[in-house]
Amino acid sequence: MLQQLVQELVDVYGYPKSEIQTRPQFTIPSSPSGSNKYPVDIAVFERDLKIVCECKKPNVKLGRKQLETYLRNCPAKFGIWTNGEERLILEKIENFQGIDFKEVNNIPPRGI
Repeated sequence: MLQQLVQELVDVYGYPKSEIQTRPQFTIPSSPSGSNKYPVDIAVFERDLKIVCECKKPNVKLGRKQLETYLRNCPAKFGIWTNGEERLILEKIENFQGIDFKEVNNIPPRGI
């Protein structure tokens, strides 16, 4: 799962492997001031953290909750969750009311 998603990020979306971190796992704080950290399976950078990816076995509902937590506590704008059979992509939308999430069909290719 992990290797397939990394290959897709490279081949389909144009992110070079040098901008993709899998080991050591990139960590995200559990809260803005929290000392606990969540390790993410894949972190994609384009100047800054752009996409976080989780390859897990739970269902979509649990995957969405996990992605929303990660995206609230990091600068990434997109999150991908997959269990190998299902996939969820969220876009983080920040506005004057706070943070919202929108399900989208794709992530933007590198440079967009």
